Amino acid sequence: MTVPDTHTKHRHVNQDRFSDDPRGGNCLTACIASILGVDLSEVPDFDMRADGPETWAEFYGSWLASIGKSIITVDVVGGDLRMRGAGSIILLGSTERNSTEIGHAVVGIIDGYGEYVVIHDPHPSRSGLKSVTGAVVIW
Repeated sequence: MTVPDTHTKHRHVNQDRFSDDPRGGNCLTACIASILGVDLSEVPDFDMRADGPETWAEFYGSWLASIGKSIITVDVVGGDLRMRGAGSIILLGSTERNSTEIGHAVVGIIDGYGEYVVIHDPHPSRSGLKSVTGAVVIW
């Protein structure tokens, strides 16, 4: 697979599995595909792995390393995420679906002031995040 520079090439890849699926949704996989500029099918799905007690960060960290990329996860404390020079990021947090708060991921960029701007929500509702609890940087 040829993977473009994660700071210049984006695709808006949508998730095709949602929170009502017993395996959960695949918004994070769609966000990774969006940042890498590849199809959803080219990114392994954490919820479909055969075995392993690893976390999603370990799972995707290993896979990204195999294609020459790295991952950093950032926890947001107090609701304030400020970063500089990160380029494209995945924002993690919660959203509301059918009056239920669930975990979700969207693609964002860091603006000139170090604050995030959502550029793609992989869910068809495009409702974004209610709150941000973390971020993922891929480079």
